[in-house]
Amino acid sequence: MSIAKDCIGDILKACERAQKCNDILNGDLSKSDLAIQDILHYIEFEDINTVLAYAAVKKIKELRELRRKIKNELEPLQILLALLDLKALDNIKKKVDKRVEHQNDRIYTPRVLKNELYYDNASNQ
Repeated sequence: MSIAKDCIGDILKACERAQKCNDILNGDLSKSDLAIQDILHYIEFEDINTVLAYAAVKKIKELRELRRKIKNELEPLQILLALLDLKALDNIKKKVDKRVEHQNDRIYTPRVLKNELYYDNASNQ
Protein backbone atom coordinates (compact mmCIF):
# COMPACT_ATOMS: atom_id res chain seq x y z
CA MET A 1 0.00 0.00 0.00
CA SER A 2 1.24 3.48 -0.84
CA ILE A 3 -0.72 6.53 0.19
CA ALA A 4 1.21 8.71 -2.28
CA LYS A 5 0.48 6.28 -5.11
CA ASP A 6 -3.24 6.22 -4.26
CA CYS A 7 -3.40 10.01 -3.94
CA ILE A 8 -1.66 10.78 -7.23
CA GLY A 9 -3.95 8.25 -8.91
CA ASP A 10 -6.99 10.02 -7.46
CA ILE A 11 -5.65 13.42 -8.53
CA LEU A 12 -5.04 12.19 -12.08
CA LYS A 13 -8.55 10.70 -12.26
CA ALA A 14 -10.03 14.01 -11.08
CA CYS A 15 -7.94 15.92 -13.66
CA GLU A 16 -9.01 13.59 -16.43
CA ARG A 17 -12.64 13.99 -15.35
CA ALA A 18 -12.29 17.78 -15.35
CA GLN A 19 -10.70 17.70 -18.81
CA LYS A 20 -13.46 15.42 -20.13
CA CYS A 21 -16.14 17.76 -18.73
CA ASN A 22 -14.34 20.72 -20.27
CA ASP A 23 -14.31 19.02 -23.67
CA ILE A 24 -18.02 18.15 -23.45
CA LEU A 25 -18.97 21.67 -22.35
CA ASN A 26 -16.90 23.22 -25.15
CA GLY A 27 -18.71 20.97 -27.62
CA ASP A 28 -22.08 22.00 -26.18
CA LEU A 29 -21.06 25.67 -26.38
CA SER A 30 -20.08 25.27 -30.01
CA LYS A 31 -23.40 23.57 -30.83
CA SER A 32 -25.39 26.37 -29.21
CA ASP A 33 -23.35 28.97 -31.12
CA LEU A 34 -24.01 27.15 -34.38
CA ALA A 35 -27.73 26.87 -33.61
CA ILE A 36 -27.89 30.63 -32.97
CA GLN A 37 -26.09 31.26 -36.26
CA ASP A 38 -28.61 29.02 -38.03
CA ILE A 39 -31.47 31.14 -36.72
CA LEU A 40 -29.72 34.39 -37.61
CA HIS A 41 -29.08 33.15 -41.14
CA TYR A 42 -32.70 32.07 -41.42
CA ILE A 43 -33.77 35.58 -40.41
CA GLU A 44 -31.29 37.09 -42.86
CA PHE A 45 -32.26 35.06 -45.91
CA GLU A 46 -35.97 34.36 -45.45
CA ASP A 47 -38.99 36.61 -45.59
CA ILE A 48 -40.51 36.21 -42.16
CA ASN A 49 -43.67 37.52 -40.60
CA THR A 50 -44.24 38.65 -37.03
CA VAL A 51 -45.09 35.15 -35.78
CA LEU A 52 -41.91 33.64 -37.23
CA ALA A 53 -39.85 36.56 -35.97
CA TYR A 54 -41.24 36.07 -32.45
CA ALA A 55 -40.51 32.32 -32.62
CA ALA A 56 -36.96 33.05 -33.78
CA VAL A 57 -36.38 35.55 -30.99
CA LYS A 58 -37.81 33.14 -28.42
CA LYS A 59 -35.52 30.33 -29.67
CA ILE A 60 -32.49 32.64 -29.62
CA LYS A 61 -33.34 33.59 -26.03
CA GLU A 62 -33.52 29.90 -25.01
CA LEU A 63 -30.23 29.16 -26.72
CA ARG A 64 -28.56 32.19 -25.14
CA GLU A 65 -29.75 31.11 -21.68
CA LEU A 66 -28.38 27.61 -22.30
CA ARG A 67 -25.13 29.14 -23.55
CA ARG A 68 -24.83 31.23 -20.38
CA LYS A 69 -25.27 28.12 -18.19
CA ILE A 70 -22.56 26.34 -20.16
CA LYS A 71 -20.19 29.31 -19.87
CA ASN A 72 -20.88 29.57 -16.13
CA GLU A 73 -19.74 25.95 -15.79
CA LEU A 74 -16.75 26.40 -18.08
CA GLU A 75 -15.22 29.50 -16.49
CA PRO A 76 -14.28 28.01 -13.08
CA LEU A 77 -13.39 24.69 -14.70
CA GLN A 78 -10.93 26.42 -17.02
CA ILE A 79 -9.30 28.15 -14.05
CA LEU A 80 -8.81 24.76 -12.44
CA LEU A 81 -7.42 23.20 -15.61
CA ALA A 82 -5.04 26.11 -16.11
CA LEU A 83 -3.50 25.34 -12.72
CA LEU A 84 -3.20 21.63 -13.37
CA ASP A 85 -0.43 20.44 -15.60
CA LEU A 86 -1.39 16.90 -16.65
CA LYS A 87 2.10 16.18 -18.01
CA ALA A 88 3.71 17.23 -14.73
CA LEU A 89 1.21 15.14 -12.75
CA ASP A 90 1.89 12.15 -14.98
CA ASN A 91 5.64 12.59 -14.40
CA ILE A 92 5.01 12.75 -10.64
CA LYS A 93 2.99 9.54 -10.86
CA LYS A 94 5.85 7.83 -12.70
CA LYS A 95 8.35 8.99 -10.06
CA VAL A 96 6.10 7.80 -7.22
CA ASP A 97 5.56 4.43 -8.93
CA LYS A 98 9.31 4.05 -9.47
CA ARG A 99 10.08 4.91 -5.85
CA VAL A 100 7.49 2.47 -4.51
CA GLU A 101 8.83 -0.25 -6.83
CA HIS A 102 12.36 0.48 -5.63
CA GLN A 103 11.22 0.25 -2.01
CA ASN A 104 9.59 -3.12 -2.65
CA ASP A 105 12.76 -4.53 -4.25
CA ARG A 106 15.22 -3.13 -1.74
CA ILE A 107 17.64 -5.43 0.10
CA TYR A 108 19.71 -4.39 3.07
CA THR A 109 23.28 -5.55 3.48
CA PRO A 110 24.64 -5.12 7.01
CA ARG A 111 27.74 -2.94 7.32
CA VAL A 112 28.78 -3.49 10.90
CA LEU A 113 26.99 -6.61 12.11
CA LYS A 114 27.96 -8.77 9.15
CA ASN A 115 29.03 -11.76 11.21
CA GLU A 116 26.55 -11.46 14.04
CA LEU A 117 24.37 -14.40 14.96
CA TYR A 118 21.19 -12.41 14.25
CA TYR A 119 22.00 -12.02 10.56
CA ASP A 120 23.20 -15.61 10.21
CA ASN A 121 19.86 -16.90 11.54
CA ALA A 122 17.84 -14.48 9.45
CA SER A 123 19.52 -15.56 6.22
CA ASN A 124 19.07 -19.28 7.06
CA GLN A 125 15.31 -18.98 7.49
